[in-house]
Amino acid sequence: MTGGKYSPIIKGPVNNWGTFKYKNVKGYVTRTPWVYELVANDTLTSLVSERFEISLTANQEKKLFEILNKVEADVEYAITDCFYPRHGFVFWDSVGRPSAHISICFECNKLQAQPELDKFDLAELKIFCREIGLPVFDNAIKHKDYFDSLDRKNSH
Repeated sequence: MTGGKYSPIIKGPVNNWGTFKYKNVKGYVTRTPWVYELVANDTLTSLVSERFEISLTANQEKKLFEILNKVEADVEYAITDCFYPRHGFVFWDSVGRPSAHISICFECNKLQAQPELDKFDLAELKIFCREIGLPVFDNAIKHKDYFDSLDRKNSH
């Protein structure tokens, strides 16, 4: 069903996400969308080469887990066939391997996580990304313009 809407109302505990061990969390936004998984074979996928990344503070990690484990969520998202994520989070262990990861496409309102997330509030994740300094844009053209502006800055 393409282009429809659904509105799940979730009451009670939603996820128990974050029971894995990790040392630090990094947030990513990339020029080119990757295909489904942010992480492949214990490393970032090759399409994540041109990226902006940020290391989360302990308080930011706490807030991210609060969003991902929200007790109640009232969400409405369009159902789409595409998934071209440009944003994500990787939870790295003490030897530099990913313990968990999240790929987010704000254009089609989808999220993929490992381990899986049952429900999520994408609007809160978008706000969170902006709060921590990961740029989020309304469309792919604005996204491209941002990375092009970085290229122009770096070439001077």
